[in-house]
Amino acid sequence: MKKIYLILFLPLLVPQVRISDEFPVEKHCSITYIANDGFLIDTGKNKILIDALFGNIDGNWCEQPSDSICKLMLNGISPFDNINLVLISHRHADHFSAPMVITFLKNNIKTSLICPRQVNELLQQQTGYNSVASRIISIDPGKSPDTLLSINNTAIRVMKFSHGKFMIADSITGELINIHEDVENIGFIIHSEGFALFHSGDNTSVDPDDYLLYNIKNTAIDIAFFDKMFIRQEGMHIVNTQIAPANMVFMHIGPEQTELLRSVTVGIPEIFIFTKSTETRIYHSGISE
Repeated sequence: MKKIYLILFLPLLVPQVRISDEFPVEKHCSITYIANDGFLIDTGKNKILIDALFGNIDGNWCEQPSDSICKLMLNGISPFDNINLVLISHRHADHFSAPMVITFLKNNIKTSLICPRQVNELLQQQTGYNSVASRIISIDPGKSPDTLLSINNTAIRVMKFSHGKFMIADSITGELINIHEDVENIGFIIHSEGFALFHSGDNTSVDPDDYLLYNIKNTAIDIAFFDKMFIRQEGMHIVNTQIAPANMVFMHIGPEQTELLRSVTVGIPEIFIFTKSTETRIYHSGISE
């Protein structure tokens, strides 16, 4: 029944496509999937890692980088050489590892980091923090919900978004409680060499007002990264009316869900779901390959 349900809603997935022609044909942006919400973005002169520096999680409830991929990232070995910027959306273990981030920054002395305050607090507990602190930009989304930055030739807009809810019952009262209520989750609009990319972290909001606040549609987004929950009807309504990206990547997909969700989006070239780590997709002039 689940598969039938998804297929029935397939027409609702079709985005209102905006093909951009403002960039020269030779410009390209490659997206390499690392794991979960983690990606390497390469626009030629700039390389950005987002939510990719994590691993060694017990269980198979999420995709995670292999030991060999982690070694390449930490040591700045191709394709992870010359990383300009690391972005972290929130503190959860399937998005960042504090020891790995400190090691990465120590090994890659030209890289800067943008992260929410809660992530920085965990980093401060690590040995070696002081040696890399000058390259860490900590954002307090409560005080600064919408921040513009320019770092290492890259313009970044940092925005506060709620983390997806995870409800559990109180053991005494039975009341349902959202244990992610206080998690600081930030999204990013990245401007790099003529491309605009949007990454929403672990936001799964179905409230259009969350996106109306930022007028994201006023920015011509070439590639947008969304949690898998946005595949639903209400999620695609937000995508189409509030963001209108030319291309979409769905993420935060468990190992058992990947093939099903990819099959549902077959035939919609503007939507892509990665199925294996280090898989790369190239985008240029509003077209992907």
